Amino acid sequence: QGPSNRWLTESGNLVPCEVIGPTSVLEDRLAGDPVEAYLKYAPGTRAIVFAASIPEALTLTGRFPLATCITGDTPREERERIYEQVRTGETKVLVSVNVFTEGFDLPCVETVILARLCGVTGSYLQRVGRGLRPSAATNKTRCLVLDMCGSTHLHGLPDEDRAWSLEGDAVRRTEKMDPIVHCKECIEMFRPSPVCPRCGATTAGAARIPKKISRTEKLERLDSVPPHVRDASYLRRLRWVAETRIGLYGARAEQWSLGRFRKQFGREPVTA
Repeated sequence: QGPSNRWLTESGNLVPCEVIGPTSVLEDRLAGDPVEAYLKYAPGTRAIVFAASIPEALTLTGRFPLATCITGDTPREERERIYEQVRTGETKVLVSVNVFTEGFDLPCVETVILARLCGVTGSYLQRVGRGLRPSAATNKTRCLVLDMCGSTHLHGLPDEDRAWSLEGDAVRRTEKMDPIVHCKECIEMFRPSPVCPRCGATTAGAARIPKKISRTEKLERLDSVPPHVRDASYLRRLRWVAETRIGLYGARAEQWSLGRFRKQFGREPVTA
C-alpha cells in the first residue's frame, strides 16, 4: 500500500479538498449547469473540466470565461503553450475529455469540475488529484471539486482510506464512516461535524447520506453470511415473485420457488 491521500494531505504534500455535489448519484444527467456552478462557487479560479464527450467539451468551452479546450488530437507543443497560459492566468479554464487523467502536472489548478459520472475509483481519484497538488506560485490552500453527477457517493471522499490490490481486485474503501453530511446551505459534502467546514452553517437538520456500498463490498458481506441464511433469503424472494407476479400461493408457490432455485444454482438449498 502506498501513502494515502489523507496522510499526504496531513503532511503537506497535497492540499485539503472540498466537495460540492448533489445528494445522490445521477447516472443520466447533471445536477446543474457546470458553468453556473463555476461562476457561483469558484469564479476566477484556474479550473479543469472533465466533460462526457468532445461536442459537449467544445460547447462548454464556448461558455466558460477565458476557457480553452484540449482534445487527444491537440499537438504537444500547443498543449504546452496552453498550460503556460493557465500558469500566467491568461487562460482560466481547461476543458476536455479524458486528457488530463494521467501524466499531467499543473499545480496551479484550484478547481476540478466533474461534468460526467466517474464509474471507476481510479479515474475518479486521478481527476480529483489534478487539483490537489500544492502550488507555491499561487499559494493555493485548498482544492474545490464540483461533482456534477454525485461520483463521490460511488467512490467516497477523496481522502478516505482505501485498500489497493495487485491481484486484479477492485479498490475498496476501508474506512468505517458515518453517513456523509450534505450542507443545506452550500451543498458541500463532508464528514459528520456540528458545522459545515466551508460556510459555517449548522448541520442540524442537514441531510445525512449513507455510504453507498460498492459491488465488491456487497460480495464480501454476502460471503460472511451463513449459507443456510443466504439460501433462505433467496427462497423468500422467489416466493414473493411467485405470489405477487405469477399468482401462485401455498404449496404451488413453494414448489415453483424450489424449482427456480435448483435451476439457478444446480443444487438443493442449504438447511440449518
